[in-house]
Amino acid sequence: MAAVRHGKITVLLLITIGAFILAVMISALDLVKGLELDTLDARFKLRGTIDVEDAGIIVVGIDDQTYEEVPERWPFPREYYAKMIRNLMKAGARMVVFDVQFTEEDYKSVKGDSILAAAVSEAGNVVLAGKLIEERNPNIEESIRRVISPIPVLMKTGAEWGTVNEPSDLDNFTRRYMLYQPFGEETYLPIGLKAFKLMKGYSDTVEVRTDADYFYYGDLKIPRFEGTNTMLVNFCGPARTFPTYSFSDILDDSEFELKKNDTDYMEAFYGAADLPPEFAAMLQNPFKDKIVLLGATIEEQKDTFSSPFYSYGGRKEKTPGVEYHANALWTILNEKFIYSLDIHYIFLIMLAFALITAATVHFLKPAGGLAAVVLELAALAFIAVQLFNRYGLWIEVTGPALASMFTFLGTGGYQFIAEQKEKRMIKGMFQHYLAKSLVDELIANPDKLKLGGDKKELTVFFSDIENFTSISESLIPEKLLEYLNEYLSAMTDIVLEYDGMLDKYIGDAIVAVWGAPIVRERHASLGCRASLQMQKRLAELRRSWKMEGKPEFKARIGLNTGFMTIGNVGSHQRLSYTVIGDVVNLASRLEGINKQYQTYIIISDSTYKEVRDEFQARELDLITVKGKTEPVLIYELLEEADTSIPETKQKVKEHYSEGLKWYRERRWEMAIDCFKGALSADPEDYPSKLYIERCRHFRENPPPDDWDGVWIYTTK
Repeated sequence: MAAVRHGKITVLLLITIGAFILAVMISALDLVKGLELDTLDARFKLRGTIDVEDAGIIVVGIDDQTYEEVPERWPFPREYYAKMIRNLMKAGARMVVFDVQFTEEDYKSVKGDSILAAAVSEAGNVVLAGKLIEERNPNIEESIRRVISPIPVLMKTGAEWGTVNEPSDLDNFTRRYMLYQPFGEETYLPIGLKAFKLMKGYSDTVEVRTDADYFYYGDLKIPRFEGTNTMLVNFCGPARTFPTYSFSDILDDSEFELKKNDTDYMEAFYGAADLPPEFAAMLQNPFKDKIVLLGATIEEQKDTFSSPFYSYGGRKEKTPGVEYHANALWTILNEKFIYSLDIHYIFLIMLAFALITAATVHFLKPAGGLAAVVLELAALAFIAVQLFNRYGLWIEVTGPALASMFTFLGTGGYQFIAEQKEKRMIKGMFQHYLAKSLVDELIANPDKLKLGGDKKELTVFFSDIENFTSISESLIPEKLLEYLNEYLSAMTDIVLEYDGMLDKYIGDAIVAVWGAPIVRERHASLGCRASLQMQKRLAELRRSWKMEGKPEFKARIGLNTGFMTIGNVGSHQRLSYTVIGDVVNLASRLEGINKQYQTYIIISDSTYKEVRDEFQARELDLITVKGKTEPVLIYELLEEADTSIPETKQKVKEHYSEGLKWYRERRWEMAIDCFKGALSADPEDYPSKLYIERCRHFRENPPPDDWDGVWIYTTK
């Protein structure tokens, strides 16, 4: 058995390793990577939005309002942007970051570029935008990169400029931010890092460094995503999470006329840079000390993308590119980075989940294993969400989930096949000589097939045919077996009908148990009910047998309730599931004691105590059986409590009970009178006759002073 068990564990381990390897391979597929990205988006949504009202970053959007209110059509004159810079500086803005590219000269105005350059130079805190373009020539293997920088007149101002490239994932969502782009001997940084550079006052000599896991810039340390030149953006929310103002509002002052809604909005904030803090606070200037990012916020400009918050709050909306940079800048400034585990740690987690799943399937079987797998994955999801929310740690869940599912399918399938084989073996071994309920129990719990057993409180039943020896001598063997099988079949059907377990046949005797292997709380009640039903069925059979000229069997029954040992007894080659113990022996004795009282169902006091509210019985005697010293109170089982018994039997019971009372008090004459009263109702009541004889004996031969009413039997 140990070798079989070790062999099974070896197979399960091999299946687990195979499932792990398969999960690793499947995890590399784009489809699975896309699913994992979906789980990252789900974590953002579960975390919810972050309050950025006081983050120091605002967005100025070229929006529908701008198109409706400014005099010129797109592309707007460069003077507009110069006006915006000057107005924001007057309002006390800390920095202006453009997500609008000025890479070509202004075709509308010769002076426009110069005016913009002058405003940029005056402000001294402007970040311009450019781009790196990679073009692939089909005739050569290498791609060609082109640097698209701001026009020369703007570059001469000495203003910082950064790239606005937006890397997208395989599902066309944008979750990452380009940290640097090497080109020849130069390394180009995005506008977000250029804004950081201005805030820190870094010179051009500050180096950009990288290692396998991190990007370094001055005292800034950013985790690289999977060793690429990108980082994960910690998005604060969907579109318009950052305070957003219309480009037309920023242009609106006494010198600039809007086509409508011309309120000179910015005039209220001019000079705010020179106001004391308490007055600036009273003014509620939204621009003072803010980093202002300008960009298009309408779909028509084709500068929108899908973020993790694309579907959020019951609506679907893309995020403008300028807000993408605002989220990246917020992530950098607050160092609220999203970290991802190294792939080797992910593999270890996958292997751990595969092994845990294999263990649960092995110990809990496939059904329990499935529940355990669901709990494992639920725990993984919960932990992953908590780690993301608290520490910004992104733990992949699809890989471990695949490892668990593949392991469950493999080990569960193997377990199922092995169990089906085991069930067929058990059924083949036991179906011919054990009750179906027991076979089913053994199939459901093969571990019960072991030597030894459990100690349980059960009700055990013994029955025997009255005068069977005499009957058997009068019949030929073939007829005897035919009649006996008819009797045993009818009685066994009743045992099984009332959830009993057929223990064995001993010749004409039947041994049955209630309460095992299928647990029944009211096992004593079931045994009594079955016993009464057997006597009724026997009465019906006797009428039929009499008409057919067959022998008329009568059966005596003994029932006892108590703790006994139940289990498989025998050898490894042949087992017998049975009960043993003193309680069992007493039940056998009670069946035989019926002969002394000419009764047909005797139950012990322990059984009677369990069923006295459900059945009618009369106390027969206080006895000790052969081989025992402890006295036992025994009862004759009459009928169920809600079933009326014949008037004559009721009178017998009443007279008999009173006579038994006087008998125990040594009032022999009064007892004899009561027992005679019982016989007047039923002259054939043998227990009353028996007690009359005992009373007469004790009247002539009084028992000793310490007599306790116990009758001692020295024969079975």
